[in-house]
Amino acid sequence: MTPRRRCRFRRRRDLAERLAPCVQPIDPRPEPLVSVEPIRWWLEGWLAATGDRTAIVARGFDLDAEVIHMLLDGEIRTVRRSDGVALCRAFGIDPLLSTREPLN
Repeated sequence: MTPRRRCRFRRRRDLAERLAPCVQPIDPRPEPLVSVEPIRWWLEGWLAATGDRTAIVARGFDLDAEVIHMLLDGEIRTVRRSDGVALCRAFGIDPLLSTREPLN
């Protein structure tokens, strides 16, 4: 009697089936980025109208002062859509009015 040969394809399929739970699905559509220019313009207008320092404005809107500085300096040019909506809501701005594209 000859020894029974193992099927290589069977082992490969079993390995793929065993590893299937470890493979993470890839999100095919990353969240789009939106410009923060309208928010920066609004913020500059607020600072000019009130004469407040950025630290006071940050505290008043419950935001980090570094974020306000980075917005004003142009270091932040785009953000994820959800972050843009959060910034608009923090400032009390309607997100639909701040860009041409709806954010919701």
